[in-house]
Amino acid sequence: MKKATLFSTLFLAAILFSAQAQRADVTSFSTTANDYDSNVEVLNVEMVVPEVIVIDLEDGTGQEINQLQFDFRKMTAELEAGQINFDEIVSDPIYLQYTSIVTDNTSDRNKIDVSFAGNIPAGVDLVLNVDPSFQNAPSNNGTPGTIRLSSMAFNATNTTATLVDDIASVFTGSGAQNGILMNYSLQQNGSFTDFEAGTYNSTITYTMTNM
Repeated sequence: MKKATLFSTLFLAAILFSAQAQRADVTSFSTTANDYDSNVEVLNVEMVVPEVIVIDLEDGTGQEINQLQFDFRKMTAELEAGQINFDEIVSDPIYLQYTSIVTDNTSDRNKIDVSFAGNIPAGVDLVLNVDPSFQNAPSNNGTPGTIRLSSMAFNATNTTATLVDDIASVFTGSGAQNGILMNYSLQQNGSFTDFEAGTYNSTITYTMTNM
């Protein structure tokens, strides 16, 4: 009988201790939180804006393009004996579009360079023709920079030029006929004696970097 009484006493003490411990936890939580409601709440907001440099090439319909082909067979198919006419070989319109976010709008500026590498028939230049104005620029779109080229004749020795500079934070617009309007054409350079049949491959690279 004493054993049973002792067991009941210990069991009751354990329950009381557990209840006190739970009450202590609740009291400790409410005191340390110290979070009281009032008639004013403050929400801290952080915005992370990265530096952005993105460029794209599109045709007149708004489709991305990454290849040009100059097929002389179209020119020579109806060629009259005694003539050659490079003026007939002109690419379709190309639009250079870009978005730029600079770190300091008062001093930080970007530029876009265009470079040529590869093979081209001797006696011929690949000419980049650039319209001097930005096409269909959205309102309040930022600072698109200054177009520095009206034309550029690429060949084996003339390979790199700055197309646009002084670009700050800007978006030129995306889609059909936005951005800088360009096309490519061919012109004779030197003696036609050097002109040889064949297939020639080259690349034209547009690169936006910080000035």
